[in-house]
Amino acid sequence: MHTFFFSKKVATPKIEGVITMAKAHVGDIIEFKDGLTGIVEKLNENSVIVDLTYMENFKDLGIEEKTVVNHKNYQIIHSVEEDDDADEEENEE
Repeated sequence: MHTFFFSKKVATPKIEGVITMAKAHVGDIIEFKDGLTGIVEKLNENSVIVDLTYMENFKDLGIEEKTVVNHKNYQIIHSVEEDDDADEEENEE
């Protein structure tokens, strides 16, 4: 079983009061649509391509291995940037 720490999506203000949400990066684990989770394989302008085989029950679900998810429709549950920050802190000690 995998244990992950949840991270918040960070709202980043843009010019003229428009707010955009943080986008996932390659390697991030995201959750979307009815609790499906997967690993981001490719970042596109408006969406990400996600590998769903990460889920333990993937074979039981009978779904395709990969899917496309719009940036508006997912939450980042584990970020590779968090791993990088933790590694840097360990190296500083």
